[in-house]
Amino acid sequence: MTRWRLDGGWDRASIVSDAYALVKAGRMGADQLVRLLPAYKEEDDSTVWKAVDSVLLGLDKILKADEAMSKRFSKLAAGLLKPIAGKVGWEPKDTDGHSGKLLRATVIELLATATQEG
Repeated sequence: MTRWRLDGGWDRASIVSDAYALVKAGRMGADQLVRLLPAYKEEDDSTVWKAVDSVLLGLDKILKADEAMSKRFSKLAAGLLKPIAGKVGWEPKDTDGHSGKLLRATVIELLATATQEG
């Protein structure tokens, strides 16, 4: 099997976005997408996190109807966000560029929405 090297954030963002599109189209199970998400745990690219943001918020809306599933999903989202939240922190840094500011905003938004229980 050939192993693809994904150098750019756009490539990694496209994978999760395309997987979500397949789920919405009924061509892939949501469980497969959920199993893909932990691959993004150490990601630090703002473009990738914006794609993950869309996926997490979309799945969160779908799963809200099932309370037990919603709680499990919130825990998964919290675990996914913990490393990047610790890295970017709550306060801006002098070393933040444009991407760093975008990344922090995306992560904080996700912490406030996708990890809410109930």
